[in-house]
Amino acid sequence: MKTIYLTPALLALALLAAVLAGGSIYARWIENRYVHILAPEEFDQKFLGSALQRAAFRQPNLLPVYGSSELTIQKPYQQPYRAITVFRGEPTGFTVFPVGQGDTTDLLMLQRLAAAGADLRGKKVAISLTPTWFYERRSEPRSAYAGNFSRLHAGELAFSTRLSFELKHDVARRMLHYSNTLEHDPLLRFAVENLADGSPASRVRYYLALPLGMLQNLVLRLQDHWEILNYIWSRPDIKPDQPPPAAPPDWPTMLAVAERTTRQVTDTNPFGFDNGDWHDRLAHRVAAKHHTLSDKAFRSHMRQSIEWTDLVLLLRTLRELGARPLLLSMPMNGPYYDYVGVSALARADYYARIRALAGRYGAAVRDFADHDGDPLFVLNARGHLMPKGWVYYDLALDQFFHDQPLR
Repeated sequence: MKTIYLTPALLALALLAAVLAGGSIYARWIENRYVHILAPEEFDQKFLGSALQRAAFRQPNLLPVYGSSELTIQKPYQQPYRAITVFRGEPTGFTVFPVGQGDTTDLLMLQRLAAAGADLRGKKVAISLTPTWFYERRSEPRSAYAGNFSRLHAGELAFSTRLSFELKHDVARRMLHYSNTLEHDPLLRFAVENLADGSPASRVRYYLALPLGMLQNLVLRLQDHWEILNYIWSRPDIKPDQPPPAAPPDWPTMLAVAERTTRQVTDTNPFGFDNGDWHDRLAHRVAAKHHTLSDKAFRSHMRQSIEWTDLVLLLRTLRELGARPLLLSMPMNGPYYDYVGVSALARADYYARIRALAGRYGAAVRDFADHDGDPLFVLNARGHLMPKGWVYYDLALDQFFHDQPLR
């Protein structure tokens, strides 16, 4: 009698497994077809899921670029120079897949990339860094981290079998700084707490929970596929056709036009800040900051920033997953920092440290230290790119994709 009941149960489980496997294969097929046309789109599931990001890594003519709000649309005059615009139609053989939201920093990018798992091996990825992360605050505010947190990404990291226990231990200790994001996922919290503990007993508890965590990740991945499919089905206006081929950029002409545009929108102040921002809110703030900093304070803030720890963890993750990263760092606005009391000599410490870390972990790097004194590169003291800055970013991405020297 038991055998009679067991047989249909096994058949039902086999049928369910076949349906789920078939659904996953179908979803991956759809994601691969639509990933190019969805590259410029900005929607939550693109950032908080991993299905579309993994599809981007599977494409030989897509370069994923991870960063923060600099990758999103800001001012209309920036739009023609953003990488997603310049490389539309693959003018040099590829286009970019930007993944960036406001308040995204290294610890969150680390989790997103860990969720890509095996799809990262041997693949190029660009990481855009904002200098202020490394000297304006000791750590990212909890509300900002929570606003960009993904259970799927955190779970893929915590229950990864491709990352070493030592790395997961170090990342888990940082994740516990934002323990409020784990409150509604007891299994994930259990894993992170035991990873962070690192004692022999906690290792045993972690490995006992690992199969359940991998099963939970499977469910979250299926939900992720479903959300992406729903998004595509809800957008009859988008088709899987790629844009028509575009002519290769004329870099010198583009740079000249971009610099002229930048000068036109920044000509009312000596710092190269956007004219509208300057008159609306920056003029009085900047005036109040004259000589309020010093080289000593700047260096002290840099030493205390936990962001350096998170960048190291990010680079370790990329190395263990076999990725080929490029670090892009926006330069500081030299004229502004001279005004507030931070010298070029002190600022050079930031660039040197970025280069040292890139060299230690085998990453390519373009820090644009040669543009530190250029007021036309970044939008304001906190970062974001002016048209001229975007052209230099675009050129670096093109050189990186084609294995050319970065200059």
